Amino acid sequence: VAAKEITATNNLPLHDAVNMNASEGIILLLVDAYPQAAKKRMENGRLPIDACAENNASDELMLALLKVDMPLRIEDGTPLQHSCSWISCVAAQNEGAAVAVQRILSMSEGGFGKHIHALADVCDDEGRNALCVASSGPRSAIYEHLLFSDRYRLEIGPPEHRSKTSLVLRAQDLDEQADYCDIFDNWDIKNNGKLARQDVVANADSIGLDPELIWQGAEENEIITKEDFVGICKRQFGDVPRNVAVKLIQSKDQWERECNARKEFNLDPKYVVPALSNMPSEDAIAEAVRVGGGGLDIIKEKFLGGNQPGKHAIVLVAGNRNLQQI
Repeated sequence: VAAKEITATNNLPLHDAVNMNASEGIILLLVDAYPQAAKKRMENGRLPIDACAENNASDELMLALLKVDMPLRIEDGTPLQHSCSWISCVAAQNEGAAVAVQRILSMSEGGFGKHIHALADVCDDEGRNALCVASSGPRSAIYEHLLFSDRYRLEIGPPEHRSKTSLVLRAQDLDEQADYCDIFDNWDIKNNGKLARQDVVANADSIGLDPELIWQGAEENEIITKEDFVGICKRQFGDVPRNVAVKLIQSKDQWERECNARKEFNLDPKYVVPALSNMPSEDAIAEAVRVGGGGLDIIKEKFLGGNQPGKHAIVLVAGNRNLQQI
């Protein structure tokens, strides 16, 4: 009963304990005595988990506070009323917070990893989602469950295209954002701050760039500066994670034929969606398919009748529409 009583500071005993940086043993006893206190804001407007993160609390304490204020029901992912302890924990920069996030998502402990797509989109009072506010440690823990092959955030829904031999899934490429200044410098082998048409055409396919967008209306010998190049790339790709289409193919022979044809015939990106050369290894893709990573297991059960997708991948620049929509 005492754990529920308001103290002279107009706080609950748990709040006073974390504000005074009491021993973790005492704080854990108070959480166990009255778990709801972890969800109530203190007199200063902060949550207990905020103060504990500031005091570099252990993952054991951070996890105990997080467990009583998760935004989803573990059984079925139903949204619950919560006080944003999940957002506070993923935003915290101490090691205890990162390990607590890792533990609560782990299928062998917390088990919330199966709801990672919903958890990544939980927002704070300012409308920022968990990925937006996450610090590097918790973000890495989230990405272990969220991403396909440690890179692609799959769109959980029916495949964009499906046949007996392949399927296409929309995704976001959350690899490190392309540095177009760096790309320009690597292509600028003369180090003169300019690229000629042949330089762009020779390298454009490696980043899925349509060289014709640069040279529309230009003369054959026209050059482009770094500033113009970076601006065009950002307009074409956007200055946000790139939308891609992950094509998973059943047969290795068919996959090799398509890859070779794309290289051999120098296909025009105006008519054929370009494939991206910078992608995970063949083994990494195969392993991600095997374990159903990044939500592929959900897609398989809900939309593929439990059938296993192919383990050979081509990653394409995503178009705004598919053939069925045209």
